[in-house]
Amino acid sequence: MRASISLPNFKNEFDRNVKKELRKEISARMPVFIQSLKEKLKIELVDAISASPTWRSVKGGALRGELGLFNTASIDNILYTWAEGIEVVYEKNKDLGIIRIGMIQMDYSDVLSLSESSFIAVSQKSGRSSVVEWLRWLLLESTQVIVADYSFYEKLGGRTGLGIMIKTGRGWQIPPEHAGSATDNFATRSLQDIGNVIDRVVEVEVKRRF
Repeated sequence: MRASISLPNFKNEFDRNVKKELRKEISARMPVFIQSLKEKLKIELVDAISASPTWRSVKGGALRGELGLFNTASIDNILYTWAEGIEVVYEKNKDLGIIRIGMIQMDYSDVLSLSESSFIAVSQKSGRSSVVEWLRWLLLESTQVIVADYSFYEKLGGRTGLGIMIKTGRGWQIPPEHAGSATDNFATRSLQDIGNVIDRVVEVEVKRRF
């Protein structure tokens, strides 16, 4: 004699209950997970951009001279501002949820509003002052002429000791290898491969927290 029990909705109910319990567990652990993930991503972002050829040149290379950056000690605050702006959001759904990560504001208003993003330059000859919006130039102005009728020459002298602007009738612009637009600049180029880094960091944090 054989007996059997038919439970036509067992699998659906089982799956539903399992997911319900998993969602509870995930929700409980998610705040700590998100904070830890964000801290790791901050480090990755700062490391990626600070290693870029453009940023290294700004800090202590030819671009520092061309832009007239006398003191670059404080400009890393720009990178830290980008890092603080990272958003990690957990959104619940019918499944187990989704994590959304945002890295940089595309209008760059957060960093362009910083005092470190520009400085006042005073001409030694005329005494006139002008605002040098060096970060905006790098991020947005591409290769358009910024300083009319002048060219940069590397030599001892100038604000930085790395070179001076001389009137030539041509015009100065950001060097092409460092020039950028809203969607293609040293910051976005530095983060081109950040997706792989995010995957690795998320995987490590998931294993630690869940």
